[in-house]
Amino acid sequence: MTINMHSFCVSLGGTEILRNVYLNISPGEFIGLVGPNGAGKSTLLRALAGLQSGDAGQCTVNEQNISELSPIERAKKLAYLPQSRPVYWSMIARDVVALGRFAYGSPLQIDARDAKAVDNALMATGATHLKARPVGELSGGERARIHLARTLAAETPIIIADEPIAALDPAHQLSVMQMLRDKANNGSSVIAALHELPLASRFCTRIIVLDQGRIVGDADAKILPTEVIECTFGVTPMRDQSGIINGLLPKIT
Repeated sequence: MTINMHSFCVSLGGTEILRNVYLNISPGEFIGLVGPNGAGKSTLLRALAGLQSGDAGQCTVNEQNISELSPIERAKKLAYLPQSRPVYWSMIARDVVALGRFAYGSPLQIDARDAKAVDNALMATGATHLKARPVGELSGGERARIHLARTLAAETPIIIADEPIAALDPAHQLSVMQMLRDKANNGSSVIAALHELPLASRFCTRIIVLDQGRIVGDADAKILPTEVIECTFGVTPMRDQSGIINGLLPKIT
């Protein structure tokens, strides 16, 4: 399942957030969306998820305008993990994960298929042992894994994740990145906003660089030009022989 943006523009409060964005995401791709704070990454992901309308241009899923899809239709095609994930009710972790199944019925009365999807998602995120605990008692990293499991429980062909590893310890960062790469390897379309350039370089198939609302770089993760990274982030990447970024230094002048 493919997502395409064509000449997409967004302004909020009179400020231009995205301008003339052209983007295509194909099955089997794991795209790392990177850029400085305030570059427009979250707005772009919300637009891809059908939650942010544009002032101009189009966003389509399999050539159908995403704004024309009902919430249920959209939820069966794509799962969205937002950057902010508050839970306002006293719920155990497994029930939060079950919310990912809302497009198929009531999460309060899940059937055998739903239960299997929930259990598989908890296992994939290493959170099975947390399933009976109230979400309010979990650490930030534990809650992050539960919300990611909710996203995976939807079993959609498209996954859109905003900073999915931001609150995780290094071991869980690696496991989540590998899990998202495995999803892409199995035919899903995955795009995730990331700040960890070395991890994006190691696990993503492609990196898109967003700066001031414009795409300024789009390349295979191992050959993203050094000058793009230096101009955008003010750092110089250190690479191994295969091109993977394994460290960052202040920009060398």
